[in-house]
Amino acid sequence: MITLSGRVTHKLEDSLVVETGGIGYQIWTTEQDLGNAHVDRNVHYWVCETVREDAYELYGFTQWEGRELFEQLLSVSGIGPKAALAILSIAGVEQAQQAINNGDVAFLQTANGVGKRTAERVAVELKDKLAPASPAGEMERSQATDDALAALESLGYSRSDATRALAGVDDDMDEQSRIKQALQDLS
Repeated sequence: MITLSGRVTHKLEDSLVVETGGIGYQIWTTEQDLGNAHVDRNVHYWVCETVREDAYELYGFTQWEGRELFEQLLSVSGIGPKAALAILSIAGVEQAQQAINNGDVAFLQTANGVGKRTAERVAVELKDKLAPASPAGEMERSQATDDALAALESLGYSRSDATRALAGVDDDMDEQSRIKQALQDLS
């Protein structure tokens, strides 16, 4: 399982550069995740890597379910990483899963580069085979949680301790308040 946490240094047309440990990694992601990312903010992605003759590419998702559905889409004949990303970008993970389970070929065709036959193949091959959502949304991380987690880690707390402390903090609070409350729990 690969994850990548770091600071966004560049926001490109359809990808990001995330720097961690002094190395910048180009991460291809969905339109939603790209829109939610901001330069000089810390992020955490669940990563799927693809290796071809001419390229080594990283595809990142803020939700575990996004990464899982991406891999399942790649298992369909005729679906490459760009088409899988396009399907996830048209509406998000939940709506894409629902469209696949309902056999909604017309909806799947709205993804850039996905024709009728490819959409039909996705609906047929993946119907009722989609991974269940993560328990209680454990794997889902909001941008505020990522920033607060990175701040606690930079103060020397382990990822597991920081994650536990943030789990007990109200998600509706601003980042500074979340960090302060988590620090109180860690003390």
